Amino acid sequence: LARVFIAVKNNSNSHVNTSPVVLAPEDSLFSRVVELIPGENTIILQAVDKAGNRDSTLGRVIYHEPKATKIVDRNGATVNNPDGASVVVPKDALLSKVEVTIVPVEPVEERKPLNKTLTLLNVAHDFGPGGTTFRKPVVLTLPYTEADLDRDQDGNRDIDPRKLIVVFWDGSTWRTAGTGRVDTDARTVTVEVNHFTVFDLALSTAAPPDELLAFWSSNPVKRHTGSYFTYNVPENGTVSLRIVDMAGDLVYQLIPENTSATAGAIPPPKMWRGQNTAERFAGAGLYVWVFSFKPRSGGEPKIIRKPIGLLYSEEGR
Repeated sequence: LARVFIAVKNNSNSHVNTSPVVLAPEDSLFSRVVELIPGENTIILQAVDKAGNRDSTLGRVIYHEPKATKIVDRNGATVNNPDGASVVVPKDALLSKVEVTIVPVEPVEERKPLNKTLTLLNVAHDFGPGGTTFRKPVVLTLPYTEADLDRDQDGNRDIDPRKLIVVFWDGSTWRTAGTGRVDTDARTVTVEVNHFTVFDLALSTAAPPDELLAFWSSNPVKRHTGSYFTYNVPENGTVSLRIVDMAGDLVYQLIPENTSATAGAIPPPKMWRGQNTAERFAGAGLYVWVFSFKPRSGGEPKIIRKPIGLLYSEEGR
């Protein structure tokens, strides 16, 4: 029986693992997540057996903070982060040039979920500029490692990667970004979204709704922060979402007509910041959102029409 102690030394601190790994004779492998800072880090492993015999080894790691920056215009582009996170912006998703960034978020800086059915994997990335919306869905990918699935670092998975979902921070809470595609070979989860913010992977134990749901995260909508539209359907069918003015004229088509919707699947929330079809601010006032659901079984279509306010607000107001 042996105890393995781990220490990390760098220019800012010397971190010693206070919970040593206890290895039995039949053990051969163990894993442990250690915190690194940009620059040179020295990792020291020291093993002590019951007789007091000691042995140690060290390794040096040069850590470069993974960050991606790329100018993307209306022709679209793929932005890849060194750690595996990425976003694919299709053609005409943007009308002007935007400096797209992908920056990892330290777990200690992440907001904790208030929802007890949600467990964050703490592999968050900040996709920026925050609040950017797209005319077409962009494909966002988040990576994970085997160590991320082993929450207590005992060498066994605590989370089934096939059950991972993508969530995003809306400014006040974590929301589901939609049903993602999990690639267990590449260790990534991919999802389509229409906006930028902080995204993370998570495990949810919440039961799926069994009725038609359609709601906004905030109403009225402030131009600076925007609002997220979320819906769930009780059976397979098609959906659409339009913003119209009080005369019934189209202001913005947030969900195209005849968009496929699957019962039990988690559709990506749609963000609206008050833009019109020309991608300009539509103007403060009262509008109407029209959500349509047509069951594939041929049942009676359901249409929800409700008012939504739009406010012009500066940042922080």
